[in-house]
Amino acid sequence: MMTGQARLLVALGTVGLVFGIVRQQGSAQLASLTLLIWLGFSYSIFSWRLWNCLRSLQVERSIAGRTAPYGPLWAGKKTEVHVRLSCRYPVPAYTSIHDLVGRAAEIEGSASLLLERSKKMVDFRYQVLGQGAGTIAFFGVRCKFVDRTGLFTRVHVIPEMCRVRVLPQFASSSDPRPRIKRSNAIPHQGIHQMQRAGLGSELLDLRDYQIGDPPKSIAWKVSARRDRLMTRQYQSEVPVKINLLVEGGREMWCGHPGERLVDRTAFLVASACRAVVSAGDPLSLSLIGMRQSIYANDLSGERGFYRVLDQLSRFSEQTAPIRAGSSVKCIDSAALLLRYLRPDLFSNWVNPPRARSLNPWPRVRRNRAVRNQFAYAICEHYQLSANDALSLPWDQGLLSEYAARFLAEHQQQTDVEPQPEDSTLRRQEYALRCQRVSNALKQILVRAKDNQVFVIFSSLLDPASPHSDSSLTLVQPVLRTIIGKHHRVCLVTTMPAAGKDALAAAKNAEPWTYHMLRRHAAAILEQEHASEMRNKIRSMGITSVFASASTIVPKILAEAELAGRGRHAGKHTERGVHEPYVST
Repeated sequence: MMTGQARLLVALGTVGLVFGIVRQQGSAQLASLTLLIWLGFSYSIFSWRLWNCLRSLQVERSIAGRTAPYGPLWAGKKTEVHVRLSCRYPVPAYTSIHDLVGRAAEIEGSASLLLERSKKMVDFRYQVLGQGAGTIAFFGVRCKFVDRTGLFTRVHVIPEMCRVRVLPQFASSSDPRPRIKRSNAIPHQGIHQMQRAGLGSELLDLRDYQIGDPPKSIAWKVSARRDRLMTRQYQSEVPVKINLLVEGGREMWCGHPGERLVDRTAFLVASACRAVVSAGDPLSLSLIGMRQSIYANDLSGERGFYRVLDQLSRFSEQTAPIRAGSSVKCIDSAALLLRYLRPDLFSNWVNPPRARSLNPWPRVRRNRAVRNQFAYAICEHYQLSANDALSLPWDQGLLSEYAARFLAEHQQQTDVEPQPEDSTLRRQEYALRCQRVSNALKQILVRAKDNQVFVIFSSLLDPASPHSDSSLTLVQPVLRTIIGKHHRVCLVTTMPAAGKDALAAAKNAEPWTYHMLRRHAAAILEQEHASEMRNKIRSMGITSVFASASTIVPKILAEAELAGRGRHAGKHTERGVHEPYVST
């Protein structure tokens, strides 16, 4: 490909050659012809060297000192990436090399290198920081070769596609034991303490001596009174199973990686699992998303904890279905990204711009030609059929769907904003989500045996949500059934409490304006609705917690302690909760 300087020299040489032929000036003809021959010879030498280099160029990437297959990374921690290029022939000087990394990772350092002289082996290092749970995509290495004179250039992308899984962060505590006030209230009728015989410190029962019982467990005084050997049995606490249910809607996957609601939810769930596993209790995990659902049962120990982290990572890498419609911004963003990652599909020799428009305006015809070129490049990228290749340039909606799909696959879905949806469709979507939550709770309830704890992470029952009334009405029957079977329920609102922040900001702002008064009034109404919903939830015997790791972990452990001792939900469940938990 010629640069602007090369095109200028070609134009000057052509004009000089024509001028010399017309004017019959031999010096002008000779000079112009010499310039054109020199340009052609320089391009031939550049193409020959580049052809020898590309046919033997190989890329090797190592992440955290490991080559493929790569191990998982941790969100919020830096990891070193080492890229090495080896070639049989020297790589030309003034070559720019750039490693293509997805937007899910924050690059610290420089992921590119500019060669000052020819080398047979090139390597460089940089660090990546996973911003949230999911995957970090490496698309390949982009090399831009430039002639020594700066007249010719060519861009080539070496496909070295790989995806590395990123595990979510979690908050750890020094003491995983629950800290609640010991209540002396007698349990209600039908609720019993979950105890079993074992090696404890408190006496549970006395039974007849059996062969094999240790001599130190014999109750000698009682045996003397009853004239037969009696054995003491000590009580041992039964581990309480924690059932975690995470429900996600469209809003969880909107935003930049690391700032999405699903990243915050993954951090809260991982922190709760870390505390539950440290306390020695088993757990089950149910992840309900827009595209797929993930279930894992009977998890315990360190292996179960890391399995939970892996499932949360797979859940976080999902993308929300974007209804692009006929979005021009979506198509333009996808066209720019595809041209950067696959420049070979936009070559004028392979895919020349085709202007099939009768519009008299040149700008409209040029945009139509670029749109057709992008459509044919998408057909080649996804290997579509010939019929689709003919209809895709003229179908704006289908082209937008393929563009949104391409952006989502390359972690660029934040460039497209979802269009506002109809209120009827929104209510239908909320009803469908509530139905899925109810079905998941019913499946868990069927398998539940003793007193267990149900922890629900969902934005459907968020007290500040305008749809929380209808959502609570749809989920209320199954929640009452769970409580009626002496299980504990803890509701975690994944949405941050924005009403108080907006109210404080409105109070401190001066002078008051009309828009500020409207925001202030909306914040007051939101707080009133939230307090009313909290009262409804607490009247059902459900513990409601805002999304904060320092409050969620003690609450879940307190609920597990109360479920193990068969206590009734009362005011004592709100006392004595300490919050000295620090995020790692």
